[in-house]
Amino acid sequence: MDLRRVPPFNEWLTVLLWMQQNTLQNNVGKLDAVSADGTKHSPATLSLVIGADVIIPFPCVKNLGVVIDSHLSLEAQIRSVCKKAFYQIRRISRIRKFLDLPTCNSLVCALVSPHLDYANSLYYGLPEHLLDRLQRVQNAAARLVTGANRFASSKALLKSLHWLPVRARIQYKIAVLVYRCINGCAPSYLRDLVTRYVPA
Repeated sequence: MDLRRVPPFNEWLTVLLWMQQNTLQNNVGKLDAVSADGTKHSPATLSLVIGADVIIPFPCVKNLGVVIDSHLSLEAQIRSVCKKAFYQIRRISRIRKFLDLPTCNSLVCALVSPHLDYANSLYYGLPEHLLDRLQRVQNAAARLVTGANRFASSKALLKSLHWLPVRARIQYKIAVLVYRCINGCAPSYLRDLVTRYVPA
């Protein structure tokens, strides 16, 4: 099968016809759909028909580890990230007294920080209350590593650990991606989307 000859997927009918031509079969058990129309109506009233199969949209679906809800608010994603990160923080806190600072720092960077950093460029422009939840996770991780109490300044703790705050990490990720696009280090499908600004 030559993937370069795949037609653009504008409609489900096109997808279905392409799959039939290439002798592919739908696995409805692994197919999820979400209605992302931006309204507050319940998506359960909508349905999607593909061939003989009827797909009922879910309120939230997971794609590449990112939870996408019907309102595209990413609130479910933030909730999931905070839950996973706090779980790891609690696990590390049980053995914290046996760890020195560099070892605890390495554990937090290996088990907690990846949850905050994964796909965090999607968080750009989110409401402050959602980003504040992520920042609370990072502040708790910094207090765990340094052994500071809850009244210690989180900014000072992050600075002492050389950790960028959550909002700065998001901006840094996007800046690195744009830099790579401009300098030809990114994939072509991303490079084609970025052009240099030339003043008139």
